[in-house]
Amino acid sequence: MLRIRDASVTFPGSDGQHVHALDHVSLDIAPASIVVAVGASGCGKSTLLNAIAGFLPLTEGTITLDGREIAAPGGDRGVVFQKDTLLPWANVLDNVALGLKYRGVP
Repeated sequence: MLRIRDASVTFPGSDGQHVHALDHVSLDIAPASIVVAVGASGCGKSTLLNAIAGFLPLTEGTITLDGREIAAPGGDRGVVFQKDTLLPWANVLDNVALGLKYRGVP
C-alpha cells in the first residue's frame, strides 16, 4: 500500500514568496492498482512523483510504502523517465549497475 498523508512541498520563489508545489495531498494507492496523474502543467504531478520516488523531500507530511516511510530512492520503487537519463558524474558501467547496487547485488 502506498499511503500519502498531508504531503506538501514548498519551494522558495524568486520574489521572496513561497511556491506551494503540493499542498496537503492525501491518498492511498492499493497494491496492483493503476493510477494516472492528470493535470495542467505546473500543478504538482512531477513533484508528487519525485517525492514518491524519494528524489525530493516533503516540506510536510509523509509518504509510506507498505508501512515504511520513503526518505530516499530505493530498490522497492522504479522510475521511468520521459527522457533518456544518466547520472552525468558516473561512467557507463556505474549507470548500468545502479539498479543492481540498490538491490544489494555485488
